[in-house]
Amino acid sequence: MDIRKAIRNALGGGNDINAGNPLPVTSVLSAASLHVDPFTSNGDIAPAAVKSSAIGVFKACRVSIHFSVATSNPITIALDAFRGPEYDVPLIIEPMGAETDFIYYFPEGAKFEAGDVVTVDWTDDTVGAATWGVEIVWEGS
Repeated sequence: MDIRKAIRNALGGGNDINAGNPLPVTSVLSAASLHVDPFTSNGDIAPAAVKSSAIGVFKACRVSIHFSVATSNPITIALDAFRGPEYDVPLIIEPMGAETDFIYYFPEGAKFEAGDVVTVDWTDDTVGAATWGVEIVWEGS
């Protein structure tokens, strides 16, 4: 089934896939082009272990994080640049105000070079009580 037809059916039919949808569809990605790097554990989230697995040029889409209990420590999503540490940069540092969830959507056109890595960092402030899950979603090779 054509993906646009599937979206039309899910939205209740009609010829316009945006009809009645408060969040209009502006583009449709093939499921085959999206990659999800899933991680789960407890304790600290270490950037050396929780990172994107893209090998070639890629477009970062989203990082989502869920904790089983609330955390107040900040989450850092960063670029570990292929060119070396002098090009590494935090992309966002999100202060968590006793929250359990954080989702970061990369800006449209957030493309990275082959060898670049998106990392996630968080220091456990729950004394090991939090189990966490992280998904890094990207498009490319």
